[in-house]
Order: sequence, then C-alpha cells, then structure tokens
Amino acid sequence: MKTLVLGRGRVGTALAEALRAPRAADAGVRVRAGAGSSPREEDLGWAEAVVLAIPDGALEGVAARIAGWLEPSAVALHCAGARTAEALGACRRRGCPVGVMHPLASFADAATPPSLAAIHVFIAGDPRAVDAARTLAAACGATPVVVEAPAQIPGPAYHAAAALVANGTAGLAYAGVETLLRLGVERREAEAALGALLRTVAGHIERLGLPAALTGPVVRGDAVLVDGGVLNPVPIAPTFGDGTDLTIAVNLGGLPVYPAGRKKPKTSSKAGGFSYTQSMKQLSDLLGLPLPSRPASDPGLLDVANRAFDSMQNSIARQKLASYPPDQTIEIPRNACGMLDFDRAAEMIELGRKEARRCLEQIARGPADA
Repeated sequence: MKTLVLGRGRVGTALAEALRAPRAADAGVRVRAGAGSSPREEDLGWAEAVVLAIPDGALEGVAARIAGWLEPSAVALHCAGARTAEALGACRRRGCPVGVMHPLASFADAATPPSLAAIHVFIAGDPRAVDAARTLAAACGATPVVVEAPAQIPGPAYHAAAALVANGTAGLAYAGVETLLRLGVERREAEAALGALLRTVAGHIERLGLPAALTGPVVRGDAVLVDGGVLNPVPIAPTFGDGTDLTIAVNLGGLPVYPAGRKKPKTSSKAGGFSYTQSMKQLSDLLGLPLPSRPASDPGLLDVANRAFDSMQNSIARQKLASYPPDQTIEIPRNACGMLDFDRAAEMIELGRKEARRCLEQIARGPADA
C-alpha cells in the first residue's frame, strides 16, 4: 500500500518511522512523508492512502486543499484522537473512503518518538478506510482496535479518557518526584525510580485488569473499605491518654472565607467553593454528551448530595472538636477548593503551610497571645 504521511510533528514522525521499518516493507507498505501544510501534488496522486498527522484544528482546511488531487480510490485517514472521521468530509465528497487511526501512546518528545510496536491503534470510519488503517497499524507492529458505529471512538470522550490517564499519570509522578526530592533523593534517580514503578503498574493493568491491579486493602472479605474520614474527619480521640504534650488538629471544614469585594453566593449552586453545575456543563461539552436543562438557580442532584455530605462531615468535625478539644486547631476554610480541583494542589499545599506556620507562631508566643 503506497502511503503518504502528512505532518512532521511527533505523531507524524513516529508513524513515518514505523512504516519505514522492515516489518512494514514485508507487509507491502511503501511510505512517503511530507509537510501537512504544503503536500506535493505528485505525492498526493501517487498515494493509495493518505494519513493526516496534523493538529486537530487544521484537519478541515488541509482535507479541502488535498481532496482535489487525490484519486477517488485513495483512502484518507487522520490521527486526531478528539475528532471523528467527519473532519475529512471534503475527501469523502471527492469519493475517498475516510477514517481515523489514533495511536494510543504518549508523544512527549519530538526528538525521540515512541515505538508504535505493541501499542493499540483505535480505528473507525468507512469500511475500506478501516481495512487500510488496520493494515497500517499491523505494519507498525501495533494492535488494531476497530470500533463500530455509533460509538464516537475516536472522539471527545475517548480523547478525554486517554488524556486523563496519560497526563494524569505524569502529574501524579511529578508530585511523587517532588516529595522524594524533599526527602533527599536526586531528581534523576527519583524520576527513574517512579518511571520503573509505573511500568510495573502498567504491567499489572495489562495482565490482571482492573480493579485487580490496585494494591492495598481495598477489599477485606465481603467488606469494601473507604476512607475513614467519611465518618471521622478529625480523628482526634485516640490522642487522648497517649501522653503527648501538645495536640494540634486540622479541620478541613472551617468557616468559608470570601475575598474582599466578593459576596457570599445567594444560591446553593456552589458546594465547597466549587461550581458543580458549571463543571459538569464544561465536562459535558468536552465529551459531547448533553445535560438535561434546568434553571441556573436550581441545585442539581450532585450539588445536593455534596452539600449534604459536607454538612454531615462539618457536623461530625464540630462534635469531635468539642468532645476532645485539642490544644490548637488549624482551620482550613471549607470553600478553599472543590472536590474536582486537582489542578490547585500546589495552591492548597501552600495554604496548609501558611496556616500551619500561623499556628506554630501562636504556640511560640504562648497561651496569653494565642
């Protein structure tokens, strides 16, 4: 199959490199590579399959530009995980079968693209386009995964799942490295160690599946364990009678704080400082899934559930602190962040440090000033 790969970025470079390997030649694949912005007409006329490995937003424009130079028998594919085959509508109107082949891999370094051998390539589109994509994926040494309509894979929800795992894992690793640095481990050693750890996790997921790949006492017998903070958000009772000289409690359900000039919300559409209604709207837009309409001031089920849960925990925390009063309490405003504000971790850590320093300064000044 004479294949033209358009795009010299990370994905295009990796794909062209894989299709130049002996395995691909043995499968009858011949490849040329070109710039997505200015492909040569002779290459377009030569190609039996054209793969657009270009930015998502450029797909329609490039498809319209190349459609007239393609043979109607040629197959047009793109590699954008967040877009469906409809992005190549101009090529389809030319008579070309269109489809998507998205390599599910991390492309972080343009200089050293990842090997596509042993990864999975998700494929969808017109039947002939699917056949061509399956051939190309196998020629790269990858495992083709064909998704039948009406599933929107590739598409926004699929891309969100992939990004959550890839970038989310890298984000967790970053937090882990920063912790090891504070413990005295060298950065490269910490990165290498956590990278090796993640490879073992990936191996468990492939071999055991989920949730079997999870480690730790999640299930004991017939009991499924959850965080003890659900029923005991301030576990202070065990400290009484243990001989400690000073007890400091941390209460995450402190009184809400509003910046100067900002008024307290009049409706219950915000829970814990986080607008769940707005968040779910943004998520539904990203995934292409509609949400039922309702008045903006009408709290949804998630709002009500989280408000109820927060109220229960705050009540429990107040009772614990009243029954077992600590020497000092670090109060964190309950609206400091929301349940889904993972991107604000550094900000919340700094807030905790600030409040801890304030508490220690009060202790240092003595009870008269505290």
